[in-house]
Amino acid sequence: MTLTGVSWQGESGEPQMTLVVLLPASNEEDYLGSCLEALREQRDTPPLYVIVSANGCSDGTVAVARDQVAAFVVRGHALVCLDSPVPDKSAALNRAEAAIPAALASAPRIYLDADVICAPDICAQLARALDIEQPSFATGRLLVSRSPSAITRLYTAAWMQTSFGRSKALGAGLYGVNAAGRRRWQYFPAMISDDTFVRWSFAPHERVEVPAKFYWPMAAGPAALIRVRSRQDHLVQQVRERFPELERNEDVRRPNFRSLSTLALRQPLAFMVYSAICLAARLCRKDGYWARGR
Repeated sequence: MTLTGVSWQGESGEPQMTLVVLLPASNEEDYLGSCLEALREQRDTPPLYVIVSANGCSDGTVAVARDQVAAFVVRGHALVCLDSPVPDKSAALNRAEAAIPAALASAPRIYLDADVICAPDICAQLARALDIEQPSFATGRLLVSRSPSAITRLYTAAWMQTSFGRSKALGAGLYGVNAAGRRRWQYFPAMISDDTFVRWSFAPHERVEVPAKFYWPMAAGPAALIRVRSRQDHLVQQVRERFPELERNEDVRRPNFRSLSTLALRQPLAFMVYSAICLAARLCRKDGYWARGR
C-alpha cells in the first residue's frame, strides 16, 4: 500500500480538521473526478480531510485523486490517496480509518461512495448535525440521478414509491457519524453492506436527514439492475445473519399487498419493470459473489 498527498496544518502548525471524509474507490476513474470536485466546492464547510482509499484499481483512479491534491489545498482542505491492490470495499474503509491522523481521531466522519455527487451545502449541514455529544448518524436527502436507460428510469420511479425509497436517513452512498457514534463498532465487517450495517447500528431517533441533497446513480439497464439488486439483497441478508441484534433498529417496513397494489394502479409499467427485476434478482442470486452495475 502506498500513500500520496499532503498533510493540512492550521496556523498553530497542528492539524485542525472538523470533517474527515473516507472515500473507497475501485476502478472509479470516470466518476471520482466529479465526486471530488463537488467536495472541493463545498460552501461554508469546516476544513475537510479527504482520504481516497483506492482498492484493486486497474484504471486511472489513483491518478485522478492525485491530480486533485493541489486544488484541495488551495481551498483549505487536504486530500490523500491510499493505493492497495486488494479489491475489497470493507478493507478499503478499514485502511482509510487506520490512516486518519491521531489529531483527528475524534473528528466526525463522512463515508462517501465515489460515484455520488454532493450538493454544495451538504458538508456544512452534516457537520452541524454531528456536532453533539450523543451518538449520531446523519445523511442528506437522497435523489437518484437520471439514467440514460428507460428501464432504469421506470425501475427508479417504482423504487422511489416503495417504503424503502420513501424512507428518511437511508444513507445509501453517503452517511456520517460523530465520535460517539463511531465507537459503536470496531472494524467494518468483510463483504457486507456497510451503509446497512452502520444505519442499523443506530436507533431511529439517533438518525437524522439534513435537507441538503446528494445524487446517487442507479445501475443502467436490466442486466445491471438485476446484478446489483441481487448483490444488495445478498449483502443485506449477510447483515441480518451475522448481526441479528441490529435489525431491531430497522424502521423501514417491507412492502405489503396494499402498498404494492397502489403502486401497480398508479404506475403499472413501472411496477411491472420493478417486479420483474426483483424476481430475476432473487432467482439469479449467487451467494458470495460481487457484482457492480457498470
